[in-house]
Amino acid sequence: MIKKKPCGYLLKSGEDYLEAIYNLSQEKTQIRSVDIANILKVTKPSTFTALQNLAEQGCIIKENYGTVTLTDKGRQLAQAVLKKHKAIRMLLKDVLHVSPENAENDACKIEHVISEETTQRLFEFLKITAGTFCLCATKESATMKNNVTGQTRT
Repeated sequence: MIKKKPCGYLLKSGEDYLEAIYNLSQEKTQIRSVDIANILKVTKPSTFTALQNLAEQGCIIKENYGTVTLTDKGRQLAQAVLKKHKAIRMLLKDVLHVSPENAENDACKIEHVISEETTQRLFEFLKITAGTFCLCATKESATMKNNVTGQTRT
């Protein structure tokens, strides 16, 4: 029998599912597996398998033929992934001037492979260079305030 890894060690797909569930939870009170499949553009059977794995790891609670809910640990992991995603996107878009579309796509890829040390350095860098910086894990985008002009960019 293969031993499941505890919630906290997730592959890219697991992080994507948690992020999608978290984002949906900001908009809807009840999340169904079909909603998640639609957001991630994956099949329902793939979603079923991924949700089953996340439930076994204690990251979500899934009712049979019902709703999906993040556990406290699942919510914390989703917020951490989202915070990392927003920081990477901000670096690419606002510091390196990558197009918004490429910044979003690249952030989705980078967020899964970046080390904890690099992530912390990135947060520190953005706080220093941004003046006012929010990586809140909410549906509002992170903002960066220009110290010279006082203008806020999202």
